[in-house]
Amino acid sequence: MDGVNFVIQLGDYNYTIPMKYFLADTMHNSRHDCDVFIQELDQDLTEGTNVVRLGDPFFAAFIPVFDVTNQSLGLGVSARALTDVAVT
Repeated sequence: MDGVNFVIQLGDYNYTIPMKYFLADTMHNSRHDCDVFIQELDQDLTEGTNVVRLGDPFFAAFIPVFDVTNQSLGLGVSARALTDVAVT
């Protein structure tokens, strides 16, 4: 999935992670499986609400930034993020 990105918009910012970081080739009972680290939450949500669990790839790429004075939370690119992760 080279060249395909997962982009999520939160407020005024776009958080970009290459889709290849959300996929893993694993072995289960001597067969190859493909695990995807994005999951829709199975809840009774109001119409028009989309909720997903992004998992470890998102939180390895972005780190929370707490601004106690202004009572806000932001996200920045982690120093441990893999290549092609971006905030725009």
